[in-house]
Amino acid sequence: MQLIEKNRIVKVLASIVIVMLVLMQTITIQDHPIIYNFLTWLTWPALFFIAGYYANYKMDKSNILHIVKRYLVPYIITGFLIIVINKIVQVLQLSSWINTPFPSMKIGVVTMLYGNGWPTDTLIGHRDFGVGLLWVLLALFFSICIQLVVNKIPVQFIKIITSLILMVLGFYLGTKVQLPWSLNAALIMQPYVLLGKSFKTVSTLNINAPVTICVGLLSVWLVSVGSGPFELTLATTRYWFFGVITAILGLNMLIFTARYINKMLINRFYYWFVKLGEKQLVNIAVLSFVVSIIPVGRYVSSLIKIPHGVLIFIWLMVFIIILSVKVVIQYIGQHYFNWSEDEEIG
Repeated sequence: MQLIEKNRIVKVLASIVIVMLVLMQTITIQDHPIIYNFLTWLTWPALFFIAGYYANYKMDKSNILHIVKRYLVPYIITGFLIIVINKIVQVLQLSSWINTPFPSMKIGVVTMLYGNGWPTDTLIGHRDFGVGLLWVLLALFFSICIQLVVNKIPVQFIKIITSLILMVLGFYLGTKVQLPWSLNAALIMQPYVLLGKSFKTVSTLNINAPVTICVGLLSVWLVSVGSGPFELTLATTRYWFFGVITAILGLNMLIFTARYINKMLINRFYYWFVKLGEKQLVNIAVLSFVVSIIPVGRYVSSLIKIPHGVLIFIWLMVFIIILSVKVVIQYIGQHYFNWSEDEEIG
């Protein structure tokens, strides 16, 4: 498999991931637990795989600054907007129209500084609030930073063992306490970041694609039913050993699915499809803001009474908002901040 084909496959994979991620954030776990669990086992490994594929592993100042700009700047800007709008809504008493994720600005700032996704026990005591989906940006940032260090190891086998040890450490710490800045999730996802990095250089094995897709689909479904979600927000996944194997099988399934889609799509449809996954970190930041502040489900539910129609319309509305805001951000970035139009997905 040539590097050009791999690039196309990963771009298709990124679009599949954002579709699944938006669906994860628009369904309710109580109403659709199996679907939510199923999506977690596919989405998180693929997301960190993509980050590992596109990361630059040079340990120099310019690359470190680039990583900070890609991951931390969207986190800081989005967190700031959420806290400010949260305060404005409280002052103007608009909470019946707009969500207020924090009871005060101080709690919002402390929560953003700590970076825990959901309420949990932390090093500074129990936190009653979390940053929501924004934890992903922190986990991606620190997972890449950790791999920069791991990449200094000269022997590939030792890199693999080190990544696996860090993953086990992350799962263990998840049973005790939530570290700041979503470090638990960053540790757990080390093997998937390494897989993404390796995918760019290693030759793919001659594996039967239909069998791989079927095995991956069945494995993920069974674990979703029997074990629950691939929980990274609190890093408390049950039966994590079998879960890791399942997540890798699911990741292989998605890669082969993306390969099939890449072959089937003509250039025009390929171009539009991969647009969904471009600037993935912008997608995550905008989605985090939308699900934290805008009660899309409440608005749609009051307008649509069709069974299962509400879920579809919520998903479509959130997607439209994300794509619209991303277009505006890209326009501003390209015209005022010299963003490259064909810059990598991040």
